[in-house]
Amino acid sequence: MLPTEFSFPVSMDVSVADVLHGITEIEGLLSYASESLTIEYQTNGLFSRTSPIAVVDLTLDSLREVILKRRTSGSKITLRPKRLSAFADVPISTNAEIVLKVKRAHRNEAEALVTLLQRVMSYKSTPGEQIRIPFRGPNVGLRQIKGFLYLEDDEFLVFDVKNALRGGFDTNGQLIKVAPRALQEVDLAEGRIRDRLRIRPKNRGLLEAMPGSYKDELRLKTRRKHREQIARLRYELARLESRGPVQAETAADSGEPSGAPDLETQERSLNSD
Repeated sequence: MLPTEFSFPVSMDVSVADVLHGITEIEGLLSYASESLTIEYQTNGLFSRTSPIAVVDLTLDSLREVILKRRTSGSKITLRPKRLSAFADVPISTNAEIVLKVKRAHRNEAEALVTLLQRVMSYKSTPGEQIRIPFRGPNVGLRQIKGFLYLEDDEFLVFDVKNALRGGFDTNGQLIKVAPRALQEVDLAEGRIRDRLRIRPKNRGLLEAMPGSYKDELRLKTRRKHREQIARLRYELARLESRGPVQAETAADSGEPSGAPDLETQERSLNSD
Protein backbone atom coordinates (compact mmCIF):
# COMPACT_ATOMS: atom_id res chain seq x y z
CA MET A 1 0.00 0.00 0.00
CA LEU A 2 2.97 2.26 0.58
CA PRO A 3 6.54 2.23 -0.73
CA THR A 4 7.82 1.08 2.67
CA GLU A 5 10.95 -0.67 1.41
CA PHE A 6 14.00 1.00 -0.12
CA SER A 7 17.48 -0.14 -1.06
CA PHE A 8 20.15 1.83 -2.93
CA PRO A 9 23.95 2.26 -2.87
CA VAL A 10 25.67 4.89 -0.73
CA SER A 11 29.21 5.93 0.12
CA MET A 12 30.91 7.72 3.00
CA ASP A 13 33.63 10.36 3.14
CA VAL A 14 37.13 9.15 3.89
CA SER A 15 39.05 11.05 6.58
CA VAL A 16 42.72 11.98 6.48
CA ALA A 17 43.39 9.33 9.12
CA ASP A 18 41.74 6.73 6.88
CA VAL A 19 43.89 7.79 3.94
CA LEU A 20 47.03 7.43 6.05
CA HIS A 21 45.91 3.88 6.85
CA GLY A 22 45.59 3.14 3.14
CA ILE A 23 41.77 3.33 2.91
CA THR A 24 40.64 4.81 -0.39
CA GLU A 25 36.84 4.60 -0.14
CA ILE A 26 33.94 3.31 1.93
CA GLU A 27 30.97 2.02 -0.05
CA GLY A 28 27.75 0.40 1.03
CA LEU A 29 24.04 -0.14 0.71
CA LEU A 30 21.27 1.67 2.58
CA SER A 31 18.08 -0.35 3.12
CA TYR A 32 14.80 0.45 4.85
CA ALA A 33 12.03 -1.96 5.86
CA SER A 34 9.71 -2.36 8.85
CA GLU A 35 10.69 1.04 10.28
CA SER A 36 14.35 0.03 10.46
CA LEU A 37 17.39 1.37 8.57
CA THR A 38 20.27 -0.94 7.70
CA ILE A 39 23.65 0.22 6.42
CA GLU A 40 25.89 -2.48 4.96
CA TYR A 41 29.36 -1.22 4.07
CA GLN A 42 32.93 -2.23 3.37
CA THR A 43 36.21 -0.38 3.00
CA ASN A 44 38.47 -0.54 -0.03
CA GLY A 45 42.16 -0.22 0.74
CA LEU A 46 44.97 0.98 -1.46
CA PHE A 47 47.39 -1.65 -0.21
CA SER A 48 44.97 -4.27 1.08
CA ARG A 49 41.95 -6.28 0.04
CA THR A 50 38.39 -5.12 0.44
CA SER A 51 37.28 -5.54 4.05
CA PRO A 52 34.46 -7.89 5.15
CA ILE A 53 30.96 -6.39 5.08
CA ALA A 54 29.99 -4.59 8.29
CA VAL A 55 26.36 -3.92 9.25
CA VAL A 56 24.75 -1.06 11.19
CA ASP A 57 21.07 -1.43 12.19
CA LEU A 58 19.12 1.65 13.28
CA THR A 59 15.51 1.91 14.39
CA LEU A 60 13.51 5.07 13.75
CA ASP A 61 12.90 5.36 17.49
CA SER A 62 16.64 5.92 17.99
CA LEU A 63 16.85 8.81 15.51
CA ARG A 64 16.25 12.45 16.27
CA GLU A 65 16.64 13.85 12.78
CA VAL A 66 17.04 12.76 9.16
CA ILE A 67 18.14 15.47 6.71
CA LEU A 68 18.67 15.46 2.97
CA LYS A 69 21.03 17.97 1.33
CA ARG A 70 20.86 18.11 -2.45
CA ARG A 71 24.06 18.47 -4.45
CA THR A 72 24.64 19.02 -8.16
CA SER A 73 26.29 15.63 -8.49
CA GLY A 74 24.14 13.85 -5.91
CA SER A 75 22.81 14.19 -2.36
CA LYS A 76 23.79 13.64 1.25
CA ILE A 77 21.65 11.97 3.91
CA THR A 78 22.51 12.91 7.50
CA LEU A 79 21.31 10.73 10.39
CA ARG A 80 21.39 12.19 13.91
CA PRO A 81 20.54 10.14 17.02
CA LYS A 82 18.42 11.12 20.01
CA ARG A 83 21.35 10.29 22.30
CA LEU A 84 24.92 11.24 21.38
CA SER A 85 26.20 7.95 22.76
CA ALA A 86 24.06 5.95 20.32
CA PHE A 87 26.67 6.26 17.56
CA ALA A 88 29.69 5.87 19.86
CA ASP A 89 30.46 2.37 18.59
CA VAL A 90 29.59 3.03 14.93
CA PRO A 91 32.86 3.36 12.94
CA ILE A 92 31.27 5.31 10.08
CA SER A 93 29.89 8.03 12.37
CA THR A 94 31.62 11.39 12.73
CA ASN A 95 30.73 14.02 15.35
CA ALA A 96 27.76 11.91 16.51
CA GLU A 97 26.15 11.70 13.08
CA ILE A 98 26.25 9.45 10.03
CA VAL A 99 26.57 11.12 6.63
CA LEU A 100 25.77 9.02 3.56
CA LYS A 101 26.54 10.17 0.02
CA VAL A 102 24.06 9.26 -2.71
CA LYS A 103 24.89 9.44 -6.41
CA ARG A 104 22.72 11.49 -8.71
CA ALA A 105 21.27 8.34 -10.32
CA HIS A 106 19.69 7.43 -6.96
CA ARG A 107 18.73 10.94 -5.84
CA ASN A 108 14.99 10.42 -6.40
CA GLU A 109 15.04 7.27 -4.25
CA ALA A 110 16.93 9.13 -1.53
CA GLU A 111 14.43 12.01 -1.56
CA ALA A 112 11.48 9.60 -1.39
CA LEU A 113 13.06 7.69 1.49
CA VAL A 114 13.90 10.80 3.54
CA THR A 115 10.41 12.20 2.96
CA LEU A 116 8.92 8.93 4.22
CA LEU A 117 11.25 8.78 7.24
CA GLN A 118 10.46 12.36 8.25
CA ARG A 119 6.75 11.69 7.89
CA VAL A 120 6.82 8.46 9.89
CA MET A 121 8.95 10.02 12.64
CA SER A 122 6.40 12.83 12.84
CA TYR A 123 3.57 10.29 13.13
CA LYS A 124 5.38 8.41 15.90
CA SER A 125 5.84 11.64 17.86
CA THR A 126 2.07 12.34 17.74
CA PRO A 127 0.41 8.94 18.33
CA GLY A 128 -3.32 8.50 18.59
CA GLU A 129 -4.28 11.35 16.27
CA GLN A 130 -7.83 10.89 15.00
CA ILE A 131 -8.03 10.32 11.24
CA ARG A 132 -11.44 11.11 9.75
CA ILE A 133 -11.54 11.75 6.00
CA PRO A 134 -14.70 12.85 4.14
CA PHE A 135 -15.26 11.30 0.71
CA ARG A 136 -17.77 11.19 -2.13
CA GLY A 137 -18.52 8.10 -4.16
CA PRO A 138 -20.08 7.83 -7.62
CA ASN A 139 -23.80 8.61 -7.69
CA VAL A 140 -26.18 5.69 -8.04
CA GLY A 141 -29.01 7.02 -10.20
CA LEU A 142 -30.52 9.87 -8.20
CA ARG A 143 -28.85 8.80 -5.01
CA GLN A 144 -25.75 10.56 -3.70
CA ILE A 145 -23.08 8.46 -2.00
CA LYS A 146 -20.77 10.15 0.52
CA GLY A 147 -19.36 9.57 3.97
CA PHE A 148 -16.23 9.35 6.12
CA LEU A 149 -13.22 7.05 6.40
CA TYR A 150 -11.51 6.35 9.72
CA LEU A 151 -9.63 3.68 11.64
CA GLU A 152 -11.30 1.85 14.50
CA ASP A 153 -9.26 0.37 17.37
CA ASP A 154 -6.28 -0.46 15.13
CA GLU A 155 -8.40 -3.25 13.67
CA PHE A 156 -10.69 -1.96 10.92
CA LEU A 157 -10.83 0.66 8.20
CA VAL A 158 -14.40 1.95 8.56
CA PHE A 159 -16.53 3.36 5.73
CA ASP A 160 -19.32 5.43 7.30
CA VAL A 161 -21.52 5.69 4.20
CA LYS A 162 -24.50 7.98 3.72
CA ASN A 163 -26.80 7.03 0.84
CA ALA A 164 -29.26 9.87 0.16
CA LEU A 165 -31.91 10.52 -2.48
CA ARG A 166 -31.04 13.81 -4.18
CA GLY A 167 -33.53 16.51 -3.19
CA GLY A 168 -35.52 14.12 -1.01
CA PHE A 169 -35.77 12.98 2.56
CA ASP A 170 -34.88 9.32 2.03
CA THR A 171 -31.47 8.84 3.63
CA ASN A 172 -29.88 5.53 4.62
CA GLY A 173 -26.66 4.85 6.46
CA GLN A 174 -24.26 1.96 6.37
CA LEU A 175 -21.12 1.06 8.31
CA ILE A 176 -18.66 -1.11 6.41
CA LYS A 177 -15.61 -2.36 8.29
CA VAL A 178 -12.71 -3.98 6.46
CA ALA A 179 -9.50 -5.38 7.97
CA PRO A 180 -6.24 -3.86 6.61
CA ARG A 181 -5.00 -7.35 5.68
CA ALA A 182 -7.93 -7.62 3.23
CA LEU A 183 -6.69 -4.62 1.20
CA GLN A 184 -4.30 -5.09 -1.69
CA GLU A 185 -3.58 -1.44 -2.47
CA VAL A 186 -4.50 2.03 -1.21
CA ASP A 187 -3.28 4.83 -3.45
CA LEU A 188 -4.02 8.52 -4.02
CA ALA A 189 -4.26 10.08 -7.49
CA GLU A 190 -3.79 13.81 -6.99
CA GLY A 191 -5.77 16.27 -9.12
CA ARG A 192 -5.91 20.04 -9.46
CA ILE A 193 -9.42 20.29 -8.00
CA ARG A 194 -10.15 16.95 -6.34
CA ASP A 195 -8.12 13.85 -5.61
CA ARG A 196 -9.12 10.24 -6.14
CA LEU A 197 -8.51 7.73 -3.36
CA ARG A 198 -8.13 4.30 -4.95
CA ILE A 199 -8.81 1.30 -2.72
CA ARG A 200 -8.29 -2.15 -4.22
CA PRO A 201 -9.37 -5.08 -1.98
CA LYS A 202 -8.06 -8.64 -2.26
CA ASN A 203 -11.59 -9.99 -2.86
CA ARG A 204 -14.94 -8.57 -3.93
CA GLY A 205 -16.55 -8.42 -0.48
CA LEU A 206 -15.91 -4.69 -0.01
CA LEU A 207 -16.91 -3.84 -3.60
CA GLU A 208 -20.22 -5.66 -3.22
CA ALA A 209 -20.93 -4.08 0.16
CA MET A 210 -20.50 -0.47 -1.07
CA PRO A 211 -23.46 1.15 -2.85
CA GLY A 212 -22.86 1.25 -6.61
CA SER A 213 -21.09 -0.90 -9.15
CA TYR A 214 -17.30 -1.36 -9.13
CA LYS A 215 -15.04 -3.39 -11.38
CA ASP A 216 -12.01 -4.07 -9.21
CA GLU A 217 -11.48 -1.05 -6.95
CA LEU A 218 -13.18 1.84 -5.17
CA ARG A 219 -12.50 5.36 -6.46
CA LEU A 220 -13.54 7.93 -3.90
CA LYS A 221 -13.32 11.69 -4.37
CA THR A 222 -11.45 13.56 -1.63
CA ARG A 223 -10.36 17.17 -1.14
CA ARG A 224 -6.77 18.33 -1.50
CA LYS A 225 -6.73 19.68 2.06
CA HIS A 226 -7.00 16.10 3.35
CA ARG A 227 -3.83 14.84 1.62
CA GLU A 228 -1.78 14.76 4.81
CA GLN A 229 -4.50 12.83 6.64
CA ILE A 230 -4.66 10.36 3.74
CA ALA A 231 -0.87 9.96 3.83
CA ARG A 232 -1.08 9.11 7.51
CA LEU A 233 -3.99 6.75 6.92
CA ARG A 234 -1.98 4.90 4.26
CA TYR A 235 0.96 4.63 6.64
CA GLU A 236 -1.24 3.27 9.45
CA LEU A 237 -2.87 0.74 7.11
CA ALA A 238 0.54 -0.45 5.90
CA ARG A 239 1.72 -0.75 9.51
CA LEU A 240 -1.35 -2.72 10.57
CA GLU A 241 -1.26 -4.93 7.48
CA SER A 242 2.40 -5.76 8.03
CA ARG A 243 1.76 -7.05 11.55
CA GLY A 244 -1.29 -9.09 10.49
CA PRO A 245 0.54 -12.35 9.58
CA VAL A 246 2.31 -12.34 12.97
CA GLN A 247 -1.01 -12.17 14.78
CA ALA A 248 -2.51 -14.87 12.60
CA GLU A 249 0.49 -17.16 13.20
CA THR A 250 0.29 -16.62 16.97
CA ALA A 251 -3.42 -17.46 16.99
CA ALA A 252 -2.83 -20.58 14.91
CA ASP A 253 -0.09 -21.77 17.25
CA SER A 254 -2.37 -21.35 20.24
CA GLY A 255 -5.23 -23.19 18.60
CA GLU A 256 -7.50 -20.16 18.89
CA PRO A 257 -9.52 -18.43 16.14
CA SER A 258 -7.45 -15.94 14.14
CA GLY A 259 -9.69 -13.00 15.04
CA ALA A 260 -12.53 -10.95 13.60
CA PRO A 261 -13.70 -11.48 9.99
CA ASP A 262 -12.15 -9.31 7.28
CA LEU A 263 -15.45 -7.57 6.52
CA GLU A 264 -18.40 -6.42 8.62
CA THR A 265 -21.44 -4.41 7.53
CA GLN A 266 -24.21 -2.73 9.46
CA GLU A 267 -27.26 -0.88 8.13
CA ARG A 268 -28.47 2.28 9.87
CA SER A 269 -31.58 4.42 9.50
CA LEU A 270 -30.77 8.10 8.89
CA ASN A 271 -34.13 9.38 7.69
CA SER A 272 -34.33 13.17 7.95
CA ASP A 273 -36.91 14.93 10.09
